Amino acid sequence: MGRETDPGALSGYSSWKEVTGYFDGDGNVGLQVVKRVLRFRIRFVDTWSPQVESISRFLKKCRINSGTVGRDNKEVWQAAYRLDISEVNSVLRTAKAMIRYSVKKGEDLKIAIDYLERRVTGIEAIAAFNEEVREGRRRGKVRKVDLPHTREVGLR
Repeated sequence: MGRETDPGALSGYSSWKEVTGYFDGDGNVGLQVVKRVLRFRIRFVDTWSPQVESISRFLKKCRINSGTVGRDNKEVWQAAYRLDISEVNSVLRTAKAMIRYSVKKGEDLKIAIDYLERRVTGIEAIAAFNEEVREGRRRGKVRKVDLPHTREVGLR
């Protein structure tokens, strides 16, 4: 029986250090602009579903709310499985757990934490993400958005 079909082939993740290492390679901090606030999500992606499912199991053990493992429906060379964390408290807890171990995406995690903990405004968070894009540390588009408030003020 090959690793692809053997359900015991992937024993799973046991630490935030391991999960963060995976995230630095095949994950991202997503950003969406909605009405007066920014919405962040943390995503894990892989073309092999057991890989993403093992991350899902680890997150459940840590009491992190995440979606179910789903398949991207984009027409690309190979569809990928993804797991999203989008509930605000879970995004914040996950980002805080991973930031100390992140090599590549630590700045993205820091921006999300600072915004969710009301230390920066939407304008400042967007400017920081835009700088990441310009410097090639992050893939994406440069956004021009006017969100002059912290998340708390924007929600009110």
